[in-house]
Amino acid sequence: MQLTDILKIYARQPAVAGLIAPISQNLQSRIKLNNINGSLKAFVMAAVVEKTQGSHLVIVSDREEAAFFLNDIENLLGDNSALYYPASYKKAYDVEDIDNANVLLRAEALNKINNAPNPLIIVTYPEALLEKVVTRSQLTTNTLKVTINTKLSIDFITDLLFEYSFERVDFVYEPGQFSVRGGIVDIFSFSNNLPYRVEFFGDDVESIRTFNPETQLSVEPLVSINIIPNIQNSQLMQTRESFLNYIPADTTIWTDGYTNALNVIKQEFVKAEKIYAELSKTINHAKPDEMYLTAKEFETQTQGRNIVEFGINNHFPAAQKVNFNSSPQPHFNKNFDLLAKQMLENADLGYKNYILADTPKQIERIYAIFEDGNLRLRLAKQLDRVEVQIPFSPIYTGIHAGFTDHDQRIACFAEHQIFDRYQRFKLKKVFKRQSLLPLKTFTTLKMATL
Repeated sequence: MQLTDILKIYARQPAVAGLIAPISQNLQSRIKLNNINGSLKAFVMAAVVEKTQGSHLVIVSDREEAAFFLNDIENLLGDNSALYYPASYKKAYDVEDIDNANVLLRAEALNKINNAPNPLIIVTYPEALLEKVVTRSQLTTNTLKVTINTKLSIDFITDLLFEYSFERVDFVYEPGQFSVRGGIVDIFSFSNNLPYRVEFFGDDVESIRTFNPETQLSVEPLVSINIIPNIQNSQLMQTRESFLNYIPADTTIWTDGYTNALNVIKQEFVKAEKIYAELSKTINHAKPDEMYLTAKEFETQTQGRNIVEFGINNHFPAAQKVNFNSSPQPHFNKNFDLLAKQMLENADLGYKNYILADTPKQIERIYAIFEDGNLRLRLAKQLDRVEVQIPFSPIYTGIHAGFTDHDQRIACFAEHQIFDRYQRFKLKKVFKRQSLLPLKTFTTLKMATL
């Protein structure tokens, strides 16, 4: 059994079919999903995504929840099926505390929205939407496209990269750097988590590939790439626009709380105004409404789109109600007698039990616990049975939060919740300066004078 097999079940569910029609027709619908718990919301959204053509923007409460939702979607629809769009810094106007890894992820999202021919899934949170971004026209103007079997001068690339404020180094190890060695140009763009290696034969682009900056080994051959500068560069950010203006007009918005998103944006904008009022007047700073999204803009820019709410509260009283019959995974607190009893009761009612974990080793651990003779003997006495066999099917892919769907008679148990263990979310690895300093140090070594 695989996670995609459960996804197929939801693709056939009547409630999901009720979502597909208004979303496909882009009727600017307001839809409220009632009683949808745990990672069930990711299953439902993934089933809708596979049946519709437009893009999808997911707005959840915070950075961590966004990363967990991203992981669920990627587990269901495949790696790189969704983009993560984080905030670049924690505090308004605090440009000294910018997280370069987050800048790269934001740049990747903007680049793909600007150039990708296919619909996208983007997962974010209110603080990330608060920051306005470089305009589409500015991004297009400052994007260098490189394609194999085309003519392009190395001198032209070098001059343009300097114009983009890239730094020329011996070996690239972080975004914003490039190196030239003969007919090879290495470029670490701000829109990709690995640098590019472009090989020339004269003025012809012979090959393009990504490579690992630690090992210098090739990772993936490419036909075409886009090189973009740091989107936080002050020269690019002279004019800004809302990220919501970037996304296609047919984008459906999914949120665990529209009211919450609106309130966070409103509160953060007020903080930005207070910080702006206290800034030094000797330096010209952009006004808050030039740099940050207002609550009014958020309402206006989401107004003409489909909005699906799956949280507890309902911002739109007249929203179409789509009802599910689910409950969250119970808290077992490592009580495996209780877990096993729950699974036996589920089986008696015709439910199918699934335990979802990231590795086979975690499943093997559960098998070993359930095969314990004392545990089965205790359960047999409690349930007045001769013997018990705890029924479940393993799925070797994890989810963030377990759930029981009483209509589909499916119980999905997240292994990390069973063991009361914190689940770490997974984001794309972004190479950081400190991890690659030994390479830089090595290249600057000089022979000691005897």
